[in-house]
Amino acid sequence: MKTKLLRALGIYFLIDGLLALLFGRGYVRLFRFGSRSSRYRQAIDWIASLPGWKVRSGGAAEAALGLAVLRQAPLDVQTVYQTVAGVYTAIDPGYRQWFYPQAHQAFDRALRQYLPEGGRVLDLGSGVGANLARLILMNLPFGAYTGVDLTKAMLAQARARYGNWSGVQFRQLNLITDPLPDGPFDLIISTWAFEHLPNPAHVAQKAWEQLAPGGQMVLLLEAKTDSWWSRLLNWVYPVIGAHLVREDDIRRFPGVVSVERYAGPLGDLALVIVEKPATSM
Repeated sequence: MKTKLLRALGIYFLIDGLLALLFGRGYVRLFRFGSRSSRYRQAIDWIASLPGWKVRSGGAAEAALGLAVLRQAPLDVQTVYQTVAGVYTAIDPGYRQWFYPQAHQAFDRALRQYLPEGGRVLDLGSGVGANLARLILMNLPFGAYTGVDLTKAMLAQARARYGNWSGVQFRQLNLITDPLPDGPFDLIISTWAFEHLPNPAHVAQKAWEQLAPGGQMVLLLEAKTDSWWSRLLNWVYPVIGAHLVREDDIRRFPGVVSVERYAGPLGDLALVIVEKPATSM
């Protein structure tokens, strides 16, 4: 009960504060109702009479308070994505076209390079099937695709879009605690998932065990840096069950052959390429 109350208060403070920060006195005026002689109306009129910068500063402070409250009762990953599943197909292209076009272009190039004809693909944190959509859009010759995700609502969206495609299946599982589907897979891919894992190197090792000899993993994830923006994001992200992946965690991934970084408004993305030797050592 306490957790639910803290979450409700935190979300209210965060949203109310952000709206005040964005729209200033115009947002405050929306609450002008009731008798002018009432204390409530007088308080609203007084706030609306303040300089715009003061109203926006107050909004920023309220939003920060909301985040601080939510850090005491963070949302779990499943709750977050269960909430946004219905609109995720609409917002996902924005990450590629507006926020991180170069990173996603590099990801697409890696798919073209490493996916063999008729190859088996495993998608970690497949969500609504965005990565399958890009395989189809690029007309890449995959033989079978398995998408795994934690959230039922995201998987329902994916099955509604691609459930009838030949060789395509979606499965619900927890990347942290559940075994991965049996391989071998020729290509294992993931976007925007590893930052939700408390031990990303452990999941990378599990995936490595299901990777075919000579196969690759292509992983796009949010990476931690020493910048003030990265530190701020890493303070905020636990609210939604996420954290930026540290450099030492990436170095613990087995078989890493390259790490490319791309800057953007939500911090740095790292494109991590993992390769398994064609013959066992």
